Amino acid sequence: MIGDTIRAVKEAEEKAEQMLLDARSKAEELVNEAQEVIKETSAKAKEAAEAAAREQIEAANKANEQVFKEADEEALKEAEALRNKAAQKEDEAVRRIIDEILS
Repeated sequence: MIGDTIRAVKEAEEKAEQMLLDARSKAEELVNEAQEVIKETSAKAKEAAEAAAREQIEAANKANEQVFKEADEEALKEAEALRNKAAQKEDEAVRRIIDEILS
């Protein structure tokens, strides 16, 4: 009887020890899986952030191009207006000089 009890206790201890080893192994496995998921999630988040940043840079570049294009067009209009004004002033100056000479 005592021998059976001792054997039963030893078996229970061995099973408990094995259960502990299995639990530790499973916990380590879960931690490794979690770390892998974290790495994958981090990589995906980084890729998404980089893609969003590229899109923002591209949008900013397009906006800048548009601003420069509009500024260019405005500068051309102003230059043309100044040329026209200068031509008018030149005509007026020539008339005045001719008037002065003829008077």
